[in-house]
Order: sequence, then C-alpha cells, then structure tokens
Amino acid sequence: IEDTLFRVPAQLFASNAHLSHLISTKQSTTSSEGDKVIEWDVDKSKFRALVKLFNAMPLSPEKTTREEWISALDVSTYFFLFDIRETAIKQLTSASIPIVDRIYLAKEHIVDAWLLSSYTALIDLGSQLSTLGHFEMKHLGLETIFKLYRSREIGYPLR
Repeated sequence: IEDTLFRVPAQLFASNAHLSHLISTKQSTTSSEGDKVIEWDVDKSKFRALVKLFNAMPLSPEKTTREEWISALDVSTYFFLFDIRETAIKQLTSASIPIVDRIYLAKEHIVDAWLLSSYTALIDLGSQLSTLGHFEMKHLGLETIFKLYRSREIGYPLR
C-alpha cells in the first residue's frame, strides 16, 4: 500500500466476506519468504486503522472510547463493513457529541438520521445559531447556515 508493505495474518480478512472478496480480486505475487503479496490501492492510514480495528475486535461498548468509535465508523464506511458501521452508529448515537461535530460526522459518513436530528436540534435551540464560532460555521457552510436561519424564522420544520 503506497510505499509500505504490511504483514497481516490472512485470517484477519477471512472473517469478513466483503474484504475476502476484495482481496481475492486483487493480483498477487509470492515473496521470497513465501508470503502472499497483494497490491491494493487504498489510503495507507485507512489500512492501518482497519488492521488496528480488526485487532481490537470485538469492540466492547464499555471499553471503547468515542474517538475509537469514530475511527471504527470511518474505517467501516470506507471498507463497506456494514456490521461494524451499524454498531459504531448505534454507540455514537447515544454518545455526547456537540451538534456541529455530529453534523460533520453525519455528512462525512452518510448518517442521514444524525443530519436531520442535528439540524432540527439547531433550529429548536435557535439561540445557538447566533453563537456559532468560525470553526462551526466553516463546518456547516454558509448555505446550510442560511437554510437553518430561514427555517427557524419561518417556522418550517425539517422533519
């Protein structure tokens, strides 16, 4: 991957049908040590996160931090690991995450339920709209901020 060789146990991917299929479609060679070498065009940091995620499996809700669940959501979305994605979404839905951060995560990882509920929360807590800082405004974008203000002013529900 990119300029790095990873030595990964085969059973790491064997447990996931989607990843097994992806790997099986890639051309491979055999190294001088007898290892299967697969060239895969994925982001190196995402692959490292995938290996770390699999090594941490099964994820325990009690022992997994919010940042680890966000990483699991990121990796599971990128590699189409739907069971892990669903678990991460469930855990993060009940986590305390600032509204604008939740909107950013919802857009980044295509979690529609978070997007609608977060927009609705911003409208319902209308005073928060006027206290958004530069960072929050940048993440929301001017068009979204305009639509939220407009929805709040005309009383149009997003639901």
